[in-house]
Order: sequence, then structure tokens, then C-alpha cells
Amino acid sequence: MDVYYCEKCPGRPYTKKLSIGSNCPICGTLLRCEDVTEESLEGRPVLSKKGFDFSFATDLISSLRKKETKKDGHSKCLFNILDEEKYVLYLGFKKTGKVSFTCFFILGSEPDENGIVGKTPFVSSGFSFDERIEVSMLEEVRDQMEKFIYSKGWRKDTSVYHAFLKNKPEVVEKTYLDVTLQYNDEFENTMADRYFIQYVNSSYGSIGIKNPFKKSETGILDEVKKVYDLKNDNFMRNLFFRSKNGEVMEEVNSFADAAALLFDDPYLNLLRYDKIMKEVAMERF
Repeated sequence: MDVYYCEKCPGRPYTKKLSIGSNCPICGTLLRCEDVTEESLEGRPVLSKKGFDFSFATDLISSLRKKETKKDGHSKCLFNILDEEKYVLYLGFKKTGKVSFTCFFILGSEPDENGIVGKTPFVSSGFSFDERIEVSMLEEVRDQMEKFIYSKGWRKDTSVYHAFLKNKPEVVEKTYLDVTLQYNDEFENTMADRYFIQYVNSSYGSIGIKNPFKKSETGILDEVKKVYDLKNDNFMRNLFFRSKNGEVMEEVNSFADAAALLFDDPYLNLLRYDKIMKEVAMERF
């Protein structure tokens, strides 16, 4: 089973669900993920919003001793890939400037009830862009990523659009793949070359108050906060899927499920990349 744990607190306290948040309630450290057996959790402290508890005082002593003899292997991120467990390709966005971004391709499990992607076998290196990026450029990186996925014993699930399955269930270690962002003639004159993803920056000039002296209409601070959030915390709402001829302009997370976060990087916002490509292939717009 998969659990989330704090690697810094004594005894490596754990939780089975991230309802407490993605950070340790004791020390604030980002929680890690590991695959364990039910028996191995006996006597191990459990995280809660109030902290963590030990069943007996001896459990604390035992946990402290275990921490002293902790092996380096415990810090590795291992995932138990189950039979027929579906994984999908995500496109992750991290805002790095006013209109600049760093993107990552991620093969990960489906989000849990808290919107957290807990298993991420493969993560690409980051590539940057300003304001907009061509879908044909993304396809070049996706092609590299998928070739690597197949070489590691995965196959495409034909029953679900662009999902992946492991040929043989096993424990895998999280792997980072170096990719390059470059134009490939293979994708020229294809449907993917007609589209791009663009960041449309919110303007503070759009804030308007009808009557600054009327209490019911003096929400200027709320208006400023709303625009600030769109520029920073909720910037995904400003990402649009567009066609070069200008006929298409669709908010990306309206069809690509931009509600998921990585368990070890809560600042990376994920989009289902396969759904973006499905929209392109079906020519819905």
C-alpha cells in the first residue's frame, strides 16, 4: 500500500490520505511517498492535523533508534506498480516569471480524492517558454518521453485514450529523463502545428468600482486580490488553447483536468496532456 510520510520527524510518521495537506503538520516538510506492507506500519506514528501519536511510549524509543540506523535507501522514491493500474501523461506548468514558465512531462497515476498524484515513475527535465508554446514543440518532447516509457516495459492501454500500463507489475524507482525542446520536421504540416498554448496576463486596469463611497460596491481589495491570484496562485485559469487562425480560444483546464498536483511538488500544476491531444485529433473546435 502507498503511504505519505515525513522523512525528518522521529519515527517517520505516516498517513494513508493527504487530507491533512501535503506538508507535515509538525515541521512543515513536504511529505514523501513509499510503498509499504501493513505489518511494517505496526508501532509507527500516524500523522494527523494535530500532530502525530504513538500507541506506547516504547514505540517512540523504538522509532528514535530506527532513525539512527536509517539507511540511505529509505530516501529513494519507490512505487509498487500494480497489474492493470492506469497511468497517464501529464503536462506540468510552473510559473517562473511574469509571463515565463517551465514545463515538464510526467507519467503519473490518476489523482486521489484530494487531487494528488501520488505515483510518478517518470518525470522529464524542465523546458522553458515565454507567453506561448507551439503544440508541435510539445509533441517533440512527448515523442521522446513515450519512447523512453516503452523502453522501460510499458505499453499503451487501447481501452482508454493515451493511458499506459506496465507489462509486468513490479516496484520501480522514480526516474528523471533528460529531454530537449527542438523543432522536428516530422510534426510539420500536421494538426498539432495549428495550435498553441498561450498565457493571457490579467491586467490590474480591468478593476472597476462603480461607486467608491457606497459600501456595497467598495470591494476594491477583493478585486485586486482576485487579479493577483490569477497572476500567481490561480494562473492556470489564464492558460488558453488557441488556433493560429484565431478561431479557437478555449481555457485549457476546461477540458484537460487541471486540478491535480504532484505529491512532492505542490507548486507544479498538472494538465492531462492526452486530453489536449484528443481535442486536436477530434478537431472539435
